[in-house]
Amino acid sequence: MKKFLLNSTLFSCFASIIYIASLLIVGKLAPTYLKPNLPAGFERRNGFSYTRYREAESTTQKDVLFLGSSHAYRGYDPRIFEKAGFSSFNLGSSSQTPVQTLFLLRKYIDRFQPKLVVLDIYPVLLNSDGVESTLDLMTNAPIDFSWMRLALTVNDIRVYNTFVFSLFKKLLSEEIQEQSRYDGVDTYVEGGYVETFKVITLPYNSLKANKYQLNENQYEALLGIKRELTVRSIPFRIFQAPVLPGRYAKATNVEHIDSLMAGLDTNYINFNKHVLWSDSLFADDSHLNQYGVDVYNKQILQLLPAHNAIDNIISKK
Repeated sequence: MKKFLLNSTLFSCFASIIYIASLLIVGKLAPTYLKPNLPAGFERRNGFSYTRYREAESTTQKDVLFLGSSHAYRGYDPRIFEKAGFSSFNLGSSSQTPVQTLFLLRKYIDRFQPKLVVLDIYPVLLNSDGVESTLDLMTNAPIDFSWMRLALTVNDIRVYNTFVFSLFKKLLSEEIQEQSRYDGVDTYVEGGYVETFKVITLPYNSLKANKYQLNENQYEALLGIKRELTVRSIPFRIFQAPVLPGRYAKATNVEHIDSLMAGLDTNYINFNKHVLWSDSLFADDSHLNQYGVDVYNKQILQLLPAHNAIDNIISKK
């Protein structure tokens, strides 16, 4: 029995070494089509995640912390809040679901020590497996062994492979080159925000119809977010940023999701219902452009004092 256990242990160690070595070789040398379980993540530049999370590592103590998907990093402009007297940082990332939000909150909350957390909810992602967002973060954010917790939560071979590959690249001091803060359409703004002045040209007959759903894993993550903030006595607000009116009109199960969010935050606001939005305020069918963000953020600044007197929560400059 002892010999069997010893041989099993040695085999497992040997197999792990071969697996990691093969993964690194394939990841470095093989073309994309030969590595379907190791996505071409090291060319992922969508959303300026690399720049945002490098900046986050050197930023501390902000009044407001924004979290969520691209609706967050494209929807909440720190410059507007700064003019109103609130320092802020945007920790949004592409396709970020509550599972990744909970991980990021735990990782950065003590660094930022916010007086208010704003969680942007994009209902389309509430039924997501979270793989896309995790790959984006593991590719671009500074990674260490703590990220294994997120990998185990998502539990996907592509995530495990990307975690191992990213970790070894860090250990070998191989950093990807930081991209320009302007890609021809979008501009990265200090504080985690992405600005665009693009105006939608998408025809309405091509708009998707979404059924909003919330799976168990994402709901548990939302409850975890609420617990983490409640324990720290940090107030939070849940908002749903607007999408193109024509797309929102096609969404189903809207009231159910609104009810669930209101159960987590009694001051929850679905801004698709709160303001009449013009198509000219959107960059595409899902995201506001800068003209829209100006309107949206001013709405938030007007509404927040009416909900639990934010001016008593946040110390204005």
